[in-house]
Amino acid sequence: MDLTERTERVAERVSVLADPDGGRMTLLHIVQTFKDVPFEEEREFYAQLEETARAVLAARAERLMQAGIEVVVEILFGENRAREIVRYAEVRGADLIVMASRPIDPEDPAEGFGRISHQVALLARCPVLLLR
Repeated sequence: MDLTERTERVAERVSVLADPDGGRMTLLHIVQTFKDVPFEEEREFYAQLEETARAVLAARAERLMQAGIEVVVEILFGENRAREIVRYAEVRGADLIVMASRPIDPEDPAEGFGRISHQVALLARCPVLLLR
């Protein structure tokens, strides 16, 4: 989940899929790290990004919890956000990944397949629902 309003609307729309008898929604945000730069060198920078993400996701989680949905907020770090999402879903045994997505331009379809949502849809072992 990025921190845009578009993904907030996706979370609200998809909340109806959460099983009221034990279902859980995870709001996952991946902070992209710099390639070939040790994490420790940019720890303060990443901490600021994490703090911002945690505040945004906590507010979203609160609204969903008020609707009776169990919500978990997770923030991870990684160079490749699509790979981190797929890995997280596999390790946690996710039933479904839901992501916001933009349509692919028929005039330039190659550019669209580079988007994180489309990468996840192709790589994930569980079902992926892309919402526009």
